[in-house]
Amino acid sequence: MSRVYSNLSTIKISNYVSPRRETFTLWMKSLVYHGNGCTVYDSNGQIVYRIDNYNIKRSKEVHLMDCNGKVLFSIRNRKVPVFGHWDGYKWSYDGVSSKEIPWFQVKKIHNVLRGDNVNYYNVILGCNSEASCYNIIILATKSIKIVDQHGGLVAEVKQKQASSGVLFGDDVLTLMVEPHVDQSLVMALVTPINISMAKVHPNKSNYLSTTSSSSSSFSSISSNFYVSPRREIFTLWMKSLVYHGNGCTVYDSNGKIVYRIDNYNIKRSKQVHLMDSNGKVLFSIRNRKVPVFGHWDGYKWSYDGVTSKEIPWFQVKKIHNVLREVNVNYYNVILGCNSEASCYNIILTTKSIKIVNQHGRLVAEVKQKQASSGVLFGDDVLTLVVEPHVDQSLIMALVTPINISMAKVHPNKSNYLSTTSSSSSPFSSISSNFYVSSRREILTLWMKSLVYHGNGCTVYDSNGKIVYRIDNYNIKRSKQVHLMDCNGKVLFSIRNRKVPVFGHWDGYKWSYDGVTSKEMPWFQVKKIHNVLRGDNVNYYNVILGCNSEASCYNIILATKSIKIVNQHGRLVAEVKQKQASSGVLFGDDVLTLVVEPHVDQSLIMALVTG
Repeated sequence: MSRVYSNLSTIKISNYVSPRRETFTLWMKSLVYHGNGCTVYDSNGQIVYRIDNYNIKRSKEVHLMDCNGKVLFSIRNRKVPVFGHWDGYKWSYDGVSSKEIPWFQVKKIHNVLRGDNVNYYNVILGCNSEASCYNIIILATKSIKIVDQHGGLVAEVKQKQASSGVLFGDDVLTLMVEPHVDQSLVMALVTPINISMAKVHPNKSNYLSTTSSSSSSFSSISSNFYVSPRREIFTLWMKSLVYHGNGCTVYDSNGKIVYRIDNYNIKRSKQVHLMDSNGKVLFSIRNRKVPVFGHWDGYKWSYDGVTSKEIPWFQVKKIHNVLREVNVNYYNVILGCNSEASCYNIILTTKSIKIVNQHGRLVAEVKQKQASSGVLFGDDVLTLVVEPHVDQSLIMALVTPINISMAKVHPNKSNYLSTTSSSSSPFSSISSNFYVSSRREILTLWMKSLVYHGNGCTVYDSNGKIVYRIDNYNIKRSKQVHLMDCNGKVLFSIRNRKVPVFGHWDGYKWSYDGVTSKEMPWFQVKKIHNVLRGDNVNYYNVILGCNSEASCYNIILATKSIKIVNQHGRLVAEVKQKQASSGVLFGDDVLTLVVEPHVDQSLIMALVTG
């Protein structure tokens, strides 16, 4: 996968020193797909530094780069069994680094008798003296302080806190650097320190209070705050805001986060928390996981921020004595738990959840989200409709524990499947002219599926709009993928023969009535094995129509590029590694496809897909 390679041009030290205090945000996430590193943003939200080891296993070295990929320092961890020790090698103005003499050394101090869970390190610059110029103090609160030889604070790293009071986790940090201090050096000093990955816990200072008489606006939770006089529509994304968390994020019709559900990836946990946008806990929902009966309880957090774990505020029980249709489950909801009378019923079908009151009237409904363009999102992107004068927080708590499988964004067959070819619908026919342009077209291929856990590719035009999608929907051992347009209309189904000796795949074009013949492929691609040419270069013949053995295209596959030429040897299309205008090279998961004029782009996409 991709690597963002460095630009070895001149480095000016003055660029990294400021006359005022600077505040940075450190996100312990690499810009490289599957990389291992960190990204640093300034107060304006722009990337200023990157740290990465490019996911090299057992690597003891990472690189500190500026926003253009220029290497500033290479930091090597000695990993001495007894002493913590790492060295920094500064890249000189001509872009090279001396690996013989480190520019600084950091050594752990082991002979100090100080507080528990506090580590001290000495920093020696120039490595020509044993005198320490800086000290690094790592506190138990997971903050890092760098002080000079006089004890004055030079820089500090601590957990980032949003203005709304939400505490981010250990993977989102704040770095404050004092005036007239080399920021790049500070970054190099704190880079190798092992910081555990984050968990975005709710800010307990907002909702935990020892007194119920607090005047804070967050000291009480009014149920009226979660009741609206009109119908409300929410979007549920079955994805946690917590890195590696297990939960759900809820957005209102304006795209703002209004609720969060999470169990913070606690293994075998039977409890999840429903929180508002500020991280205030509204309900704790506990799944009983009784072997025979589906059953979960909800504990409402009171105004003083505590919850009684003895008496649940509501109970949900599965009804097992009803003889109704298959694949439909029914649940009773009992509020207050002081009565056996059900106030709500939950009806769970294959693709929807309905909540009705005791009179059978619909209160809320959860169903698969559908975009205005007709594309059906998968089961991890849902729409929740709550009727007027209904407590939205209660509805969220009721549907939270229901096990919803993760999404698959299937093409919307209603758009392209038609029983008649004479339909006047613009989607009833596929004109090849629609995919042919009179000028050269440049597309961006991102080797990432739009489907959660899917296996495919997304294609963008020069304006950044999605024009094609390729996917096999993560079907294991599948030999077939589908090429679709932006509306999910299938253009080609490409089947890989996977013959042990010969590389071979076939393309089946979907006809105007939305069906495809699986008997006769529309094109075939065969590997040429009898050519004596350069190493690491593969050649393929493309036969269109499959009614002739004459090749109409040739595919030349090199290490970093794919070229498609016609029978006269003229270039038709080329795929190569994408390069940004700033000089940063993206990796093999971000590619550029250049298609020459008057060439069917959909066919080119189908050819390179296999």
